[in-house]
Amino acid sequence: MNKLLSRTSLLALATVPWIGQAHAEACSPANPVDGDTITCAATGAGILDDGLDDLSITVTATGDVQGGADAAFEVKDDLVLTNDGAISSVGSAAILVDDEAQITNNGTITSTDDRGIDGDEGITVVNHGTITAWDDDGININEDATVTNYGTINAGSQSINVADNSVVTNYGVLNSLGEGIEGDGDSVTVLNEGEIYSIDDAINVGENAMVTNNGLLEVSGDQDGIDIDSGTIINNGTIRALGSEDGVDYDPSTVASSTLTNYGEITGNMGVNVDSANTMGQTVINYGTITGTGGTAIYLGDGDDTLSLQGGSISGDVDLGDGSDTLIVGAGVSAGTLSFVSAPEVIDMAEAPDTALFAGTTLVVADAEAFSSMDYLAALGSRDIGRALSAVAYAPGWWGDLSGWGGDLAHGGALTVGRDFDAIGVFVRASNQDMTSDNGATDLERRSIALGLRKGFALGQGFDGLGFAYIASGATDLTSALDAAGTGSTDSREFGIGMQVAQTPVIGRIDLSGSLGASWARYDGFALSGLGGAGFEDRDAGSYYLTGEIGYSLATGVGALRPFGGIDLITAQGDAVTMGLAGASTQFDVEDDDLTLYRIGAELTLTNGALPIDLRLETAFDGDGNMNTGLGLSMRF
Repeated sequence: MNKLLSRTSLLALATVPWIGQAHAEACSPANPVDGDTITCAATGAGILDDGLDDLSITVTATGDVQGGADAAFEVKDDLVLTNDGAISSVGSAAILVDDEAQITNNGTITSTDDRGIDGDEGITVVNHGTITAWDDDGININEDATVTNYGTINAGSQSINVADNSVVTNYGVLNSLGEGIEGDGDSVTVLNEGEIYSIDDAINVGENAMVTNNGLLEVSGDQDGIDIDSGTIINNGTIRALGSEDGVDYDPSTVASSTLTNYGEITGNMGVNVDSANTMGQTVINYGTITGTGGTAIYLGDGDDTLSLQGGSISGDVDLGDGSDTLIVGAGVSAGTLSFVSAPEVIDMAEAPDTALFAGTTLVVADAEAFSSMDYLAALGSRDIGRALSAVAYAPGWWGDLSGWGGDLAHGGALTVGRDFDAIGVFVRASNQDMTSDNGATDLERRSIALGLRKGFALGQGFDGLGFAYIASGATDLTSALDAAGTGSTDSREFGIGMQVAQTPVIGRIDLSGSLGASWARYDGFALSGLGGAGFEDRDAGSYYLTGEIGYSLATGVGALRPFGGIDLITAQGDAVTMGLAGASTQFDVEDDDLTLYRIGAELTLTNGALPIDLRLETAFDGDGNMNTGLGLSMRF
């Protein structure tokens, strides 16, 4: 034997510990037998014996179990492991186990080149900490697995990979360069309450799966939010496929039917896509939002499919594919237009609102609230004309009134100029009003020019009367989101009458006043850009108001100050709306608006020789807490 080689070898053996001494032992006992209870509180190697059963292992907060090129723990069956410290491996899965294990992680589990946890059947994993395996799966388990994540799992492949009859629940965060959750088999149940970020599919499952998403699924690569063969999907959260693939994708299947119910948001190149080779039936029930960024929101492929619209919105076309397909329009369907590649074989409108109309290959749904708001805005305008005409007492000469208001009910402004003669007075008024419908879907703006006559007369006992009549021409613009109704404008002509009885204010005395009025308007037919060419016929609307006010006048150094309070009763009533499309039509009622306004404010009359100026500040509110504030200036000149 070469003495140099022999000495060198002996030196090497002397300086490198035996394999059993290569790392300090982290656990006690270091050489357990079946059924032992083990505590790992130090730094060093773990337990490597793939024949051991029934172990109970606790890694304490001070424990740092390092597997090196091997697993930190490798055992057989019936393992119970709780980790409050750190478990790691650089060349193997951090934890290797066969069947029937219960693993709870409150600390960190890390594998540099392999899986975080690798097991066979019947394994339960609960993660409150962090599992990291950037080169492989975070957790990879076979059949009958139960995985619950409250923490974070980072993976280079699948964050969680399970097989048949497994249950996966995520309350935490999954970060994956591959798939977030892979259900590699059938009858897998997935519940996501947290966040899943992936490059491949966020969730991929097979036949007869049950997937519920109440959180966020976000796919940054060219893959799907949920890739499924068959089963049930309930989405209450957000599914976003940001690449070239789909929000929900159905692969070929042998199961007769599948159901997707969406209450949340689904976005992808296609929101929902069914593989052309899938000839089974899919049912999509939508209460939420489905968006196809590539132009098609829903494609259901072959088979007898059903699309049920119960609310929400769909952005993009709908292709129900071949087969005998059914469209169900529910009572809660939202306003807007939905275009179909071809008409469904069965169209069920039994529960649809009267605002819905299907003609050709297009479904349009109008927003009745927009028409109710149109009538309401006209009713406010009619009441405001009466207020402006009553602001200046009748007397020969020129007069003017300028007012503006804003708040929860409506915004606007108006200028009224008139000339009173001995026999009768004339006036012209220009106004602009805007508001948002009660459901928040439509913004309305109304412009109007009114010409009229007014006449004042004395009633005796300190009371004066004022009567008036006018005609007006106006235009109302309606604006809503394009996927709701779009934009449109209608012209109108209006006739109104009214009168006021008022007690002349006297310093130091209470005075009373009241007014009533009515108006009738005709709106021309028009179309809204977002309703697929549907048009609305001419219609009539009326409004009525009754007001009362009490004031008390005080002397000031610059004139008279009159605090006041009042109440206005306003009613708007419009005819039913007729909507037509491609030779078909529907008619729907418009809800009457009854508004009670309570007013408080003050008037200040500034005397300047023969030209008094009246300033008015007023706040009005209804029974729902909505409030408007108005300013007014009136004078003679």
